Amino acid sequence: MKKVVKIVLVLLIITSCACRQEVVTESDFTDDHFFINHEIKPYEGICVTLFNKTETVKAKMFFKEGVMEGLTTTFYNNGSKQQEGNYKRGKFHGEWKKWYACGNLAYDITYANGMLNGKYVLYHRNGAKKEEGKYMLNKRAGLWKTYNELGELTAQVEYGPN
Repeated sequence: MKKVVKIVLVLLIITSCACRQEVVTESDFTDDHFFINHEIKPYEGICVTLFNKTETVKAKMFFKEGVMEGLTTTFYNNGSKQQEGNYKRGKFHGEWKKWYACGNLAYDITYANGMLNGKYVLYHRNGAKKEEGKYMLNKRAGLWKTYNELGELTAQVEYGPN
């Protein structure tokens, strides 16, 4: 038993030494690239930011060659998700969701290479749908619907090809 405990302790020490923690400031962001302590090579890997007072996670981001890439998640100071979505070469790409502090979904929208492209759904704070439609290359397309806080349809507009 003592041998197992020693092995576990040694493994914990080795893995904790392998993790690199850095204090990052806003000045480490230059020309849309991220560097740590002004190193020459742009940062690659995960970056986690914390709320100062509570030290709970504020955001988790991934970087590739100093540019945001992959899943990014931000949190409210109570630990619940605030926003989540993907980056591709530093631009919004794919599905993005945001939640109200109460936990209800605020929006669910889709991007392609930094432009609105695909579904676009907004929600009222109470969870009822507020507006829905579709974007094509940053322009509204097709049928758009607007709803009141009770979820009742209040308007419809058809957008043609631009």
